[in-house]
Amino acid sequence: MSSLHHPSCFCSRCPGNHHGAVTFVLGALDGDPVKLNLLKDYVSKALHNLVNGLRASSFNVIYVSDEVSKWCDRTVTWTPETANQAISWIRTLTCDSGADPAEALAAAVEDPSCHMVYLVMDALPPRILQNIYNFLARDENTCSVNVVYLLEEPKDWQREGAFRTINLKPLGSSNKVKELELYFTT
Repeated sequence: MSSLHHPSCFCSRCPGNHHGAVTFVLGALDGDPVKLNLLKDYVSKALHNLVNGLRASSFNVIYVSDEVSKWCDRTVTWTPETANQAISWIRTLTCDSGADPAEALAAAVEDPSCHMVYLVMDALPPRILQNIYNFLARDENTCSVNVVYLLEEPKDWQREGAFRTINLKPLGSSNKVKELELYFTT
């Protein structure tokens, strides 16, 4: 696993009624930089909206390509500053192929404070889904796991994407996330 990128990792409780920790795992399975940009924007927007949408007090980001890279060695308290630091790190990620989402999921759940994982990927082929299910079957106490993946192949110029979310643990339904306007330069 590569070295940590967040210079001052700390873990403390966030005041107020927020609780729990969320880890975002992102990776483009086939190494497509256009897809990776869509995934980076998805996670960046999720970090900005974390306090309003999810009841979370802390978060972490893990990138999976040919190796697993953690932004921090554990979840950190959610603040606008830490979210911006994570987004800056996300923007530096480059595209490589060879991602193993099950390995990244294992890295996410090794943090005992992690209550929910979002695997944000460009696709969900049956082989990858089976590997994730096999991993989850080995430990019934694993936190909640959701997979968010692109529904269609983006074009070189595409600035938006449609995503589907599947709740893997606890096993639940899937739903299509509305088309998202994602702005970036390619």
